[in-house]
Amino acid sequence: MKIIIIILCLLLSGCRIDYSLKITNDNKYVEKCDLLEYFPGGNSMYISEDGGEDYDIAEILRKEAHTKLGTMAYSKYKLIDVESADYKGVRATRTFDGAVAYNYNLLIKELYDDFSVNLDKNIVTLSAKGFDRSKVEYKYDSIGMEIDNSTITIDLPYKVIENNADEVDESKNIYTWYINKDTKEKDILLKYDVDSLYALNMKTIGTKVNMTVVYIVFIVLVLVILGYFVYLYIKKVYENRNKF
Repeated sequence: MKIIIIILCLLLSGCRIDYSLKITNDNKYVEKCDLLEYFPGGNSMYISEDGGEDYDIAEILRKEAHTKLGTMAYSKYKLIDVESADYKGVRATRTFDGAVAYNYNLLIKELYDDFSVNLDKNIVTLSAKGFDRSKVEYKYDSIGMEIDNSTITIDLPYKVIENNADEVDESKNIYTWYINKDTKEKDILLKYDVDSLYALNMKTIGTKVNMTVVYIVFIVLVLVILGYFVYLYIKKVYENRNKF
């Protein structure tokens, strides 16, 4: 049974799960997941009408989240409290060194039965299967568990060669999958080429720069600089000879 993201929603209704992955130029995989509960107008206070104790529901839920995410298995995740206009909750983040390390993440695997990161030379394939709302709702229907308007987002600097995202921001190279109350299944597929960089400084005009070209330009510049210093050295040697 799933024990982190789903269990955090057991006591909630209108749970929002916003998962994002940012892949950086230096091959870091930054995982972030917001676990949020809906509070209209941001008011999470429970006011007792019979003279009992008033309390903040959001604070109770956050303590529960910190407790469950504070287990040894999740010790490498950083937890902070977050909130927006109508939502309050916690954020779990972790940075992985490369695709192989990210294959052992824990958060996305709480949403999917089958998650994998496959490397074939310079091609990396992220695949997630097994999100089945009917199974989830069958297990937790008795406590009114719902997942509303959630998102899964992947932001990367590499050229994507295949994907099944619901929305693609081509100007920023961001891929988004949406989960709402009507979503029954939601597989994720993203295949990209680590040798082909979607240059960060060129994103606004959607220019793709092949890493091979970057390497060639760099090597040429190094050779030019080295050649210049060799020229200065030889020139100095001949000048010294002519003095005699």
